Amino acid sequence: MTDNERTEREQLCQNAMRLFMLTNRMHKKIANRRTASLGIHPSQHRMLMHLSSCKNTPSQREIAEHFDISSAAVAVTLKKLEKDGYIIKSKNADRYDSRFNEITITEKGKREAEATSEYFKYIDIHMFDNFNNYEIRDLIELLEKAKENLQIIDSYQSDITGENVDKNSRQTGKDDLS
Repeated sequence: MTDNERTEREQLCQNAMRLFMLTNRMHKKIANRRTASLGIHPSQHRMLMHLSSCKNTPSQREIAEHFDISSAAVAVTLKKLEKDGYIIKSKNADRYDSRFNEITITEKGKREAEATSEYFKYIDIHMFDNFNNYEIRDLIELLEKAKENLQIIDSYQSDITGENVDKNSRQTGKDDLS
């Protein structure tokens, strides 16, 4: 690769990342407007959406693992959701661990999760209004390649730094709360 080709590739990669990050920020800004209208923090909203999608009530530890956050952060978020009437926590006598709280989403929480899910679907669909299905499939394929490259970089850096990285979270692309 010549110096000119290398420079052009670097510029193309930087422009692609700039546009990707700008698009992501715009999408997040629009979505966060929805949570702001409810008066809850986006992390509380993401946890509510996660809880509404679970078939069985997850433990606090399972929620922490899903979002890659501390159990204490989960406890604070659940407490705020409970205070605002989106969930109810109660001790589950049937569970082997008496520290386990059963988390039930209230009708208010269910309504919000359903309405928000529809709103987010609207955003996602209309974000691609001027794309045909082939372009969307191509974009998905390209983003998968980029994700795989980042997973390789992450694995390589973990090997260099000696970090203990959970390979499952890297392979599943688990979301965090941010």
